Amino acid sequence: MKSEPQSIRSITSAQGDDGATAFIGGKRVAKSGVRAHACGDVDEASAWIGLVRSRTAPSRLSRSLLRIQNHLYLINCELAINQSRKRAKTYLTRNHLSWLNQASRKTEAHLHLPHQFIIYGETESSAFLDVARAVVRRAERNVAALHQAEPFSNQNILPYLNRLSDYLYLLAREQETRLGVSSRRAERNA
Repeated sequence: MKSEPQSIRSITSAQGDDGATAFIGGKRVAKSGVRAHACGDVDEASAWIGLVRSRTAPSRLSRSLLRIQNHLYLINCELAINQSRKRAKTYLTRNHLSWLNQASRKTEAHLHLPHQFIIYGETESSAFLDVARAVVRRAERNVAALHQAEPFSNQNILPYLNRLSDYLYLLAREQETRLGVSSRRAERNA
């Protein structure tokens, strides 16, 4: 029997009142556990990306962000399934990672990136993208911890999250460039 993403029937079940949650397949785990943290961080990253997308006119950026949100959904589907089963389903493929690599290269090719640490927040859109980037980095750390505790077979997930934080950094700098704003250098003697 295939494990497919489950639809949500009701938002409130009261079954999590004991500090545990159920993942795909019905297995209950602690909300404080590494799997719950990994899934929660991926979900939070998608929410921040959705915030940026909601404040962006239809464009290449908004289409890319929507695509990324769909990829994060695929990652969460895999993380929510017990990957120790012999036939764990792979949702995020090498093609998703290839798309992200290509999008990053294309974006970076026309940017003049700062060669020092910067202070975030020069524009609203770049600030939101930098928050999303920081959340993706946290998600990557927690997904790596999950992989160490309970190895999963999909070798695309960790590289995808690693590249995604880079891509969000590039998109933030692109937004600053588009608005004619320079990144602010971090100052040692501030």
